[in-house]
Amino acid sequence: MTGCKAITGAVCALVLSCGVALGQSHPGHKPQDAEAGQQESSANKAPPKDNAFAPDSYHAECQKRQETAEADLCQQWRMANAAEQQLEILARQINYQFWEIVLLVGAFVASLTALMIATLTAVRQLRAYLDVSGFRKGTDDGPDYLEVVIKNYGSTPARDCTGWVASALGAPESFDRPKDCREIGNIDLGPGRELTVPIPLPQPELRLLKVVFGEDARTYIWGEVNYRDAFRRARMIRFRIADDGSNRFALCDYGNKST
Repeated sequence: MTGCKAITGAVCALVLSCGVALGQSHPGHKPQDAEAGQQESSANKAPPKDNAFAPDSYHAECQKRQETAEADLCQQWRMANAAEQQLEILARQINYQFWEIVLLVGAFVASLTALMIATLTAVRQLRAYLDVSGFRKGTDDGPDYLEVVIKNYGSTPARDCTGWVASALGAPESFDRPKDCREIGNIDLGPGRELTVPIPLPQPELRLLKVVFGEDARTYIWGEVNYRDAFRRARMIRFRIADDGSNRFALCDYGNKST
């Protein structure tokens, strides 16, 4: 009896162990403990969120934005560098243009100066020049007189020559134009031509009387001639002549002027 009970217990234990093994190896079977653990994990686990707001996705967005900002900064730096280079090129161009303008202005001033010098030189060379060329004493069987010779030393005619000549025994109070003077009519005097103006000389008796009274017995002749040159510029000559007391005449050291 005892042996039968032992054999019966061993068979029951073998059957139970086989049943447990079959239950674990079945794919659709889940142990209660495993299911309970899974249910507890699912209960404690937070519900899933949208991927756009997930922590990993948010980090990627931040990383992407950071990279975009750096790219924008690089692009802005490149644009600023290019603008700086353009400004340097523009500054060089402005500097070159400034010196070009300075050179052009200098060339213009030099050309204008050369033109003015050439014009003045031409005016000096081509204009008319009137001056007293000498004196000639004559009688012609009458009162003594002195011819004052005015000559055009220029290379162009002297137009519209007008003027006057006066004389006096002894120094006059003024060498301005007196009432009793010799008029010079409106004439043209060509290059190398002469204008002769006769001036009566004082009588010897009057000169002697001046000498007796100790006064100035010299004869003074003075006058003025106005004319226009070929460039229609107004010109004039003013002269003053005196003798040395013996009818030898010469230009005075003062009172002579020409333009």
